[in-house]
Formats: sequence, structure tokens, C-alpha cells
Amino acid sequence: GAGAGGVGGAGSMSKKVDTVEVTSRDLLTLEDGEFLNDSVVDFFIKKLQRDMRAEDAVRCHIFNSFFFEKLTNVTEEDSLSAPDVRQRMAYERVRRWTKGVNIFDKDFVFFPMNGLLHWSLIILCHPGETVNYRDDDDSNDDVTLETRGKRVAGQAQRPVSYLLHLDSMTSGGPVPDFDSLTAHGHKTAFVVNRLREYLALEWLRLNPSGKKAAAAGMTVTEAEESQAANERFSKARLPHLRMRTPQQDNGCDCGLFLLTFIERFITPKMTAALMQSEIIAAYENKPPPLGYEQLQVFLSREWFVTEEAAVQRSRIILLILQQLKAALPATPEIEEWAEEGAGLEEAWEATAAAAAERERQHKAIDDVMHEVEGVIRDRTLVVSIAEDTAEKQRGKRAAAAGEPIIIVDESDAEDNADGLADPHTVAAPAVGAGGAPSGFGRPTRSTVKPPEAGAGAGNLRASSRRRH
Repeated sequence: GAGAGGVGGAGSMSKKVDTVEVTSRDLLTLEDGEFLNDSVVDFFIKKLQRDMRAEDAVRCHIFNSFFFEKLTNVTEEDSLSAPDVRQRMAYERVRRWTKGVNIFDKDFVFFPMNGLLHWSLIILCHPGETVNYRDDDDSNDDVTLETRGKRVAGQAQRPVSYLLHLDSMTSGGPVPDFDSLTAHGHKTAFVVNRLREYLALEWLRLNPSGKKAAAAGMTVTEAEESQAANERFSKARLPHLRMRTPQQDNGCDCGLFLLTFIERFITPKMTAALMQSEIIAAYENKPPPLGYEQLQVFLSREWFVTEEAAVQRSRIILLILQQLKAALPATPEIEEWAEEGAGLEEAWEATAAAAAERERQHKAIDDVMHEVEGVIRDRTLVVSIAEDTAEKQRGKRAAAAGEPIIIVDESDAEDNADGLADPHTVAAPAVGAGGAPSGFGRPTRSTVKPPEAGAGAGNLRASSRRRH
């Protein structure tokens, strides 16, 4: 069936085929105003992985979009009150998802998350630094971005462990026509705490302290093991931030923002490392320190313009159409019909009919692809205009103030309260549809009908149940 290849296991420089199959029905979730389903999300992620440089592919791990949903499935936990029991049960549901992979050897681990009709992304940066954490790095848990930054500034800079939450829907933001359940995005504190619990037990699976203690003639209970592992991944050792990333201006583009976050992070090449000062600079919408490789807008509110989401929709449609076209079965040769008992005349007729049908299917897909390519050109122009406008706005702000605009954002302070965030926030106004000149806002709705079901989709699996 049609699909996109994925990346092989940890520690290997080669890529193996790992496909996500899509159908013509999945194209419907890419219509303007529709929510992306998990098949489309996983399809595009696998495509990104397939296209990654080999040296980058082995430095990261991207979880399947079902991972976090499985980890936080509370149906069987409702009657449980002991946090350690809940933590163990949650981990057991996903413990096999990293078979053959040591995520602590990676530089970056990506967790696409889906819940409450919304998509967002967690990026775990340099998890090995948490494992190698020294107790004297922080003298106590009362640490802010400012105090932690000063300590790092006095040391040789090195990669730092962080949980970065990238959510295109900020709590408290003015979003029209949104359901109240989804208007605030995902709760950062809940998400990162569940991931810390998972990481603690995953590390314990790979590094069982009980065996070390037994070798030293000591006895360690399972509860003591878990407590020690949880402390290793506490908020002091593994802080988090809800980054001020580009924000969607509607209720349906969250999946597209998720995919654009990942794409912008890993292409054209993945950053070698993220230092503490770089993360803080991006969080405060400031340029990275001199000597660092990141662009000024990396991970910031102005990383890309809102209009990029519409282009992404059309690009993914085109990718899927290309895969569907490539999946069309070849026309059987006359010899194949003869082997099935058909006479020569019947074989000629059957071959001609099959060739005509295949040609019809090709044309149906080609016609849609041609229309989509036109939409991409139009929307790319809109993006270019919005980017030019955003660049001019940045220049005007810099000339007028000489420094980033300081904005107090209480919603961000709440989301980052448990993640060592400084109470003040620095951010620049988001540039979305309103940043483009009059007449060049959100592109007009363009309805692109998928090819009919017979056009190469008959042998593909049914569309997934989720459409978020």
C-alpha cells in the first residue's frame, strides 16, 4: 500500500522500511477546516524520518502518535489511589515501545501527543545529561531560569536536559469559535509529570539498581528503586518549559503545527546540541548568544508564520497523492492472463481493459495533483508576503526599542510554574493572518476532492479511528 518509510533502530546508521499506510479517505482530513487524523500525522513524520541525514537519524527518536494516549489511559486506574501503582501500570502499557532502543543515548526524543481533540509536541533534549547529572549542579530545588542561567554561565557550556512543550494553542489566548475543552491546549504540568514518571521507570529498566546493590551485598526494595529513579528525573534535574511558539488562529490546524514543529527542528539538519542559554533566549524571544548556530527565531513565537499551516496541508495532500499513484498495480501481462486459463483473445481484451483502467486512475490522480500544485503556489506566495511583513515588523521593533518587547503573560507563568520558569516573560507579538497586507490573510478555502476509491486505494487499510 501507499506509505512513507521510517528510520531503523538505535545505534544503526542504516534506515529500514517502516511504513504507515494511508488511504484516499485520509485525504479528507486534510481538507481546509478539518482535523488531521493519526494516519496522516504518522505518515508525514515517517516521511521526515526517511529523508533525514543518516547522522541525524541515529541521534533522535520519534515516538508513535499513540504512545502518550496509551501511557495516560486512565480507564483501569480510576479506582487506584497509590501514585506508585498508577505509575507502574502506566509504564507497563508502553514498556515494549522502545524495544531495542535506548532513548538516553539520543540527543533529542520527540513525543507527539493527542488528546481532547488537540495535538502538541514534547521534545526531550539530551536525556543523557539527566542521567549524568551531578548533585552539586543545583544546591536546592528553589531554582529559576535566571539563577540556573547564572550558574551555567559560570561553567563551561554543555548540552542541557530539558522537556520543551511546543503547543500551538496557548492558555488564555483569544481563539474564536473554539470548544472550551480545547481552547487552552494541553496542560504542560500534567504532560511533563507523566513523562518524567515514564522516563524514571524506563531508565530503571535499562539500569536496574537492584542488581548493583546485590553485587555490593545490599538489599534494595522495588519501592526504593522507584523513588531513587523518580528523584533522578525530578523537576530540578529535568526542568521543563512551555515554549512561546507560533500559534494557530483557528480550531483545526494543531496537527499541522505539530508537524511543522518537528520539520523545522530536524531539517535541513538537526542542531548538534541545545545549550541552556539558547533555550532561555528562545523562550524570551531574544537572539541566541553569539557563536551559536541557531537562527534568531528558532523555537520562538516568530519561528514561522501562521500561514505556513495552509501550505503544509496542501504539501501533505500532494505527498499522499504521489504515494497513491505509485501504489497503483501494474497492468498484468498477456502471459499472466493465459496462465489463468484465458484464451489469447480474452487475454488481449483483459490486458487492454486493465491498461485503460490504470490509465484512467493515473489521470484522475494527476488531475487532482495538478490542482493541488496550483494551490501550493498560491499559498506559498501568501507565506512569502507574511514572512516579509514579519521581518519588517521585527526591524521596526528593534529600531524603536533596541531590545525585545516585554510582555507579562500570566498564562505562560502558570504553565511553567513547576518547570523552573522565571515569573516574567519576554515575547514578541505573534505574526499570523493579521500580519499580511490587506487581501492576503488566510487563503480562501479550496476544496480538493480525492480520487475515487477505485484509484489505487482498494488494497490499502481502512482509515484510522482518530481524526484530531
